[in-house]
Amino acid sequence: MGKEGLKLIEPLCRFSGAAEFLLAEVLYGVDHRKHLISLALGQSVPPAELQISQQPPRQCAFFLSLVLGPGKIRDIQGVEEVSSWPFIKQVDLYVQPGDQVADHRDMTQISGRVYATAPNYFVMEEREKKIKETLLIYDENGNDMKVNRKIQPPSF
Repeated sequence: MGKEGLKLIEPLCRFSGAAEFLLAEVLYGVDHRKHLISLALGQSVPPAELQISQQPPRQCAFFLSLVLGPGKIRDIQGVEEVSSWPFIKQVDLYVQPGDQVADHRDMTQISGRVYATAPNYFVMEEREKKIKETLLIYDENGNDMKVNRKIQPPSF
């Protein structure tokens, strides 16, 4: 950051993960994706647009990785309901009914992610439980295929 604003120091400007920019915008009010595109195009970004409040964020952000046990997916339920909740920012599913899921206990393949916010850690745990109870992915035998994994630590 100099007198003339930001200076691009990496020629291959890239985005962070799939949807972290959405959460950053909700939490801090800064549209990182817009600014990265501007910088990649050689445009300047006014420093005032990069100001982040010095107050701690009002919410924490988290994501729940959807890791499935092996089997063939028969049915997926609850996606529309979970997506409609105001604290859910994005639901990404990388599988659909009929897909065969291989055994990937080492988490080398994530079958989806749910990005959400909460006012604190305790509410975050309640929301995680609600998501897991509502978003159901059944195998051919009617068993929920989700592997019970803890949510990712919150970002404050």
